[in-house]
Amino acid sequence: MEVKINNKTNISKLLKRWIRKSAGANNNTPIHIVEGSLPPKLCGKSGYYINASGDIIHHPNAYRKAWGKPIYIRSTIRVEVGSEWLLNNMSIHSLKMNKLKCFL
Repeated sequence: MEVKINNKTNISKLLKRWIRKSAGANNNTPIHIVEGSLPPKLCGKSGYYINASGDIIHHPNAYRKAWGKPIYIRSTIRVEVGSEWLLNNMSIHSLKMNKLKCFL
């Protein structure tokens, strides 16, 4: 029987916590499952402000008072992990050991 894992697969909170920890990410970083055997990796850029001409604004409050409304570009930070990596590295034994580590 072939198992398919994608972004719609329900992953437990414990497993998400373990994936984020292995990638060195924050607790609220979204996880995207991609094809292949890619280990957990932090990708993307944090959010920032630009003006109408596309220049990056470092102090949006000062800009807002002087010239108008800055445009917010949202964050694309995420953890990418391969579906094959998840299947190969998530045996029952390793899940039990990680669960025990969380409660210690």
